[in-house]
Amino acid sequence: MNREEVLEEVKRRLSLLDKVRKSFYVYEHLCKHYQNHPADFINDWGMTFDPRLLEVGQDPIVPFKLFPHQREMIEKIYSNWKNQKPLIIEKSRDVGASWVCVCLAVTMCLFNPGMVIGFGSRKEEYIDRTNSPKTLFYKGRFFIKNLPEEFKFGWEEKTSPYMRINFMHNNSYITGEAGVNIGRGDRASIYFVDEAAYLSAPQLVEASLSQTTNCRIDVSTPNGANNPFAIKRFSGKCDVFTFSWMDDPRKDRAWYEKKKQELDPVTFAQEVDISYTASETGLLLDRVVVDSLVGAADTLGIKLSDKKFCGWDIADEGNDKLALACIRDIELEKIHSWSGKNSELFTSTKKAIMLAEEYDASYLYYDADGFGASVKGNVKQIKHRVKIVPYKGSSSVIRPNKKEHGATPNKDFFANRKSQSWWEFRRRALITYEAIAGSRDDYDKADILSISPNIDSTTLRNELASVKYLFKDNGKLIIQKHSSSGKSPDQADAWVLAVASSDSRSYDLKKMTTF
Repeated sequence: MNREEVLEEVKRRLSLLDKVRKSFYVYEHLCKHYQNHPADFINDWGMTFDPRLLEVGQDPIVPFKLFPHQREMIEKIYSNWKNQKPLIIEKSRDVGASWVCVCLAVTMCLFNPGMVIGFGSRKEEYIDRTNSPKTLFYKGRFFIKNLPEEFKFGWEEKTSPYMRINFMHNNSYITGEAGVNIGRGDRASIYFVDEAAYLSAPQLVEASLSQTTNCRIDVSTPNGANNPFAIKRFSGKCDVFTFSWMDDPRKDRAWYEKKKQELDPVTFAQEVDISYTASETGLLLDRVVVDSLVGAADTLGIKLSDKKFCGWDIADEGNDKLALACIRDIELEKIHSWSGKNSELFTSTKKAIMLAEEYDASYLYYDADGFGASVKGNVKQIKHRVKIVPYKGSSSVIRPNKKEHGATPNKDFFANRKSQSWWEFRRRALITYEAIAGSRDDYDKADILSISPNIDSTTLRNELASVKYLFKDNGKLIIQKHSSSGKSPDQADAWVLAVASSDSRSYDLKKMTTF
């Protein structure tokens, strides 16, 4: 807020306070309203401070005016509390999430008798320390002390000792815990775990909190993909609220580029771009890029054509599954997956053709390497109207002599057609992410990739974010797709195959070998 906006807000609050003091009815009505609408209380009376405002000649203590995404965050937490559901809040740095959580906790305790709210962090010094503005409880006490007397309900700081804020008027309180002691205290209506991805003993905390609260709120920037916070985030079993720097109206591209120069690449990716895989080397696509593809066509206002294609990834009879990706123009609209274990490829071929024709696809592209080599013989025995086209990832690259990646011709840059297809998919995904983020406006619609928001794409996105690449001794790029469990990214393979085969810029579809 600039100086003029602060003055206008102060005038508004003084006018409202005058009405409160002149009419007990108004006061009583507001108290009842704030009990169920805590965001309005924070917006009407909350104060916050930012010492950085001194640098531009402003008072560091300013009205806490919630911007839209902060209000949405409060409403989401409140809804999950009412419905007794946990919540993951993944965030960029410095978006005010800690202030929101603390001020919400204070507000709920002020207006709800018997409310108990817990806060846990990996170190006590992040919860409470005398005269340390960075701690959560300092923020909470500051918030209360700057409220009008009418809404303090007689609160006194001396009644709120270390790691505890008491509300004597209605027997509510906020308590703090740290390290391995998180969740070992009283049961709580809501329990906030601050920077949950950085806990030193996350498994102990998981066990303790499972018995402590019905509404656990994990708030954190990412810290890699191998911790309970990240695992829960991508499990598909927990509500997720994302608070990106792009949701903060105080930040723009200039701020983003400045932080990019100031921070090391891993810290920047984790704390600004909300990346869970920044510390992993050789990763083809970062998670934040993958997630940006959901609903990209709608977000960018792209009208889809009626061209439909399917890509079929064929697995053997082991742990991997067969997957069929159905795309319309640039958007993945459907994804099918089934096990080929104990079944004949002929049966799966019939199923793939049936699904493609139900989707009204013009072409069905299939993986013709390995186990898929016999599909051609099966297809000849099945009546079909969809055009069926083999795709061989092991074949040589297309446009072999073009130098599309620096001074190296494609034939010397890629090991085979598969690696070229995945790298092209990566290029388009990055363009999509940049277009969504607002850092690119010169994109070609044909370069955008989109996932329909109407399908469950959790498995697909997990697969896309696990694929790695490396350069062989001969300098050629190869794709590493199998995870540590030995499973292949079947759904991702199917989509990449469909995208690569249907791109008219790479192939003349009319001249393709079909049967």
